[in-house]
Amino acid sequence: MDPMAFFRKRAPRRIIGRYRAPAPSPRPPLATLVDEARMVAHAAVRMAVKNRIIVLAAGERRDFDPVLLRAFTRETLEQLAQQQRAAAEYERAGQHAIRRGPVLAGLAAALEADAVDREFLERIVEEARDAAWSELASSLTSRLADDVAARRQGPDYHVGRAERIAAFVALDLLDLAYDRGVTLD
Repeated sequence: MDPMAFFRKRAPRRIIGRYRAPAPSPRPPLATLVDEARMVAHAAVRMAVKNRIIVLAAGERRDFDPVLLRAFTRETLEQLAQQQRAAAEYERAGQHAIRRGPVLAGLAAALEADAVDREFLERIVEEARDAAWSELASSLTSRLADDVAARRQGPDYHVGRAERIAAFVALDLLDLAYDRGVTLD
């Protein structure tokens, strides 16, 4: 670095305008906040169930059991509701965030209601199953593709490659000529 670069004159500042704070937006209703938090919680529960399905299938070699997974989903929802209720009590006791306590309490109540809703539990298990099988399928597909590529390029891959290609082309040309009714001279 040039030692004199430190003492060079800076380029003049450009004035691009003054900062204007945006107009304050109205607070969303409590029900909206609870619904949004509930959607995030549902995604977390679905991911936990998906991971459980993968562990059961790939790690423990167990079949898909919807009864077991519904129970796991219910327990996960109940644990999450308990955590939210404890956080709401903490917020209420300390007055840390006036608005967060009611949101957490509403979320806990909604999750407790979801934990006893059989249709909701079945839907979460089904969505988690689809996501798990999709993840397993993509993993298996990529592993198989890597395995096939590794086999193709084994230590003897280049030995006789030209002959294999020539035989392949000759057979394809013969088949094509036969299909078109042409003779190769």
